Amino acid sequence: MPPIDRLACQTQRPISNPISLQHLRVAVTVHESGSIRSAAKVLGIEHSAVSRALGRLECLAGAPLFERSRYGMNPTASGTIFLRTAKLIIEQVDSLSKATVSTLSKRADHLAVGFCPFVSAGRIAPTIAEFQSRYPAIKVAVLERAMPKLLIALQMGSLDIAIAPEGLSSMLLTTSIPVWREGILIALTSNDKLAQNERVSSSDLKGRTVLISHEDPAREVEDILVCRLAACGNGAKIEACDVSRGKLTSLVSIGRGVTPLLASEAHAGFPGVVYRELHDASGPSRITVSAHVRTGDERPVVADFLALLRECYTSGGEERA
Repeated sequence: MPPIDRLACQTQRPISNPISLQHLRVAVTVHESGSIRSAAKVLGIEHSAVSRALGRLECLAGAPLFERSRYGMNPTASGTIFLRTAKLIIEQVDSLSKATVSTLSKRADHLAVGFCPFVSAGRIAPTIAEFQSRYPAIKVAVLERAMPKLLIALQMGSLDIAIAPEGLSSMLLTTSIPVWREGILIALTSNDKLAQNERVSSSDLKGRTVLISHEDPAREVEDILVCRLAACGNGAKIEACDVSRGKLTSLVSIGRGVTPLLASEAHAGFPGVVYRELHDASGPSRITVSAHVRTGDERPVVADFLALLRECYTSGGEERA
């Protein structure tokens, strides 16, 4: 397995980055199943997604939580203490969530839809408008939240559907339905030698400074990029900046580095900046965006919205997941 965790911890990440409930579930599942591969099967996600999540968690925790060997994953002394607390947190959140979900069946005329900041509102708005046109009696609330808050809202019952990257289903009590796929771009200066190419590979970023936002809500973009760099033995430097994601392009334009973003985030016409598609050995790098719901939530209002999502993204030139 590539040393993803060591690469992540060598980058400059702010200590204030939060450890999410999703990180805790991954760690506990790895401990209980004994290996990353087995944990991936239990969680219903890719092996690489578990590896990335565990690497980030160890970086944020500031210490290795597991000893890796051919016999499996065994917790370190620090990991044993960490996992004991993590299990307690998960049990408490699950208890609260189950108590809240029991009241949701009464909400037949309300729907709360949330999405991550990096998910283009332009993709969601037409679907919501069409839904309200078909079902005028349904009151639809729309909110934008960073990933950690979106996860909590979904589990606690204040949110019915979350539009976010695939991987949210690694949390218990949630189910994901793939909707569309987003391409990953690299923003760089127009005079960069890589700008002469139609695409950029992970290996091209060796030795480059890759800029991310201190409050970056699209960690999945960064995680995939770090995974690609680790796989090719890349020594790129990940630099966290105290600016919003929207300001990162300004830093790129003055030569501070390059930055990853999704195709829907790219804005044409920014002076001195061009965008190139990120590729790896298997082709263009992609993130799957899914609709996430609580497992067992079979209310018609939820089913109708999911059906409309499938209808809207079955055609129309979008790359469907």
